[in-house]
Amino acid sequence: MVNSVPTTPEGFEHLRGELASAFMSLLDDMYHNFRLRAQQEEAGHPDGPQTTSESPSYNVIMTLEHMYIVPRAKEKFVTENGSEGAKLELSVNSLGFAGMLLVTGEDELERVRKITIRRILGEVGIKPLVGVEEKGCDDVFLDDIR
Repeated sequence: MVNSVPTTPEGFEHLRGELASAFMSLLDDMYHNFRLRAQQEEAGHPDGPQTTSESPSYNVIMTLEHMYIVPRAKEKFVTENGSEGAKLELSVNSLGFAGMLLVTGEDELERVRKITIRRILGEVGIKPLVGVEEKGCDDVFLDDIR
C-alpha cells in the first residue's frame, strides 16, 4: 500500500522513476513471454498456436497499489449473426479487463451477459503460457516516497 503521496518536486521525480521502472519491468516480461510463446509454437506445443496481431497489443491498468499489463490477441470481440442474435462487436480496452465493458443499450447488455465476460476476455486476451512461472511487480515498493 502507498504510505504517502509526494509533496515535493524531488518526491514526484522519485515516484516517476519508480513507476517508469515498474512499467518497463512489466513490459520487458511481457515481451519475454511473447518470445517464449513463439518458441513453443515453433516446437509444436500441444496447446497449438495462439493467434496474435503482428505487433504485441496490450492494455495497462494502474491503481494506487498495483500496475498490470494485459497482453491481448485482438482489440475487439466480434460475433457473427447466429444463435446469440445479430452481430456483436465490442472494443475491449483496459476497463474491459477490469470488468467494465461499454455497451450501447439493454439488448447489447443482455447479449454480453449471455455470452459472458469470461468468454469475451478469453477471446480478446492471450492464454497464459504453460510451464512458465507468472511474475508480478510485488518487488516494487513505494515506501520511501517523500
